[in-house]
Amino acid sequence: MIDSKAPIPWIGVYAAVASGIWTLLLFADTMHSLCHRKLWFPCRYAALNATFVALIGIAVKLPMDLTTPMPGTYDQAAKRVGFAFSCASTAHVMPSLGSMNNREIIVNLTAISMLKVSLAVDVIIQVLTGVIEDDFHVMVVVLDVYVLFILISSALNVSTRKMHLEHKYNELHARTSAEEL
Repeated sequence: MIDSKAPIPWIGVYAAVASGIWTLLLFADTMHSLCHRKLWFPCRYAALNATFVALIGIAVKLPMDLTTPMPGTYDQAAKRVGFAFSCASTAHVMPSLGSMNNREIIVNLTAISMLKVSLAVDVIIQVLTGVIEDDFHVMVVVLDVYVLFILISSALNVSTRKMHLEHKYNELHARTSAEEL
């Protein structure tokens, strides 16, 4: 039977399992790109969608925990790794914007923005209240917000760029087909 007075270890296991699943998906994308000799990491398994937002939300449970001080070295390291994992995962899913339509982009960006803003606010609260003692967390949050801004600005450009590239492709395809005849 689970001890109701000790939920923290179970929450840690829950967050570790979510992080492990997401890491396996990232690894599968990496192996897929290396096996097919692609110079980028296509988001075949780990893409920006509801599953991504849910897994990252679970994986950053420890960094977002405001109720427990977590003063130990390992506890602070768990917070740092959670922030860095969130930042790296967001950067990884950027190529998946190209395969989405405008509605999917808006929905997914809204969800990830809400998660990232709440994470940044939680870190600021933790720094101001002294729960987090070092400046590394602040630097990672700044990088995380920066990656979010890059993701948003890239998403704003995706639909226009996609239409432009399709138009150029159709133009070149028509020209090549006409030359072959």
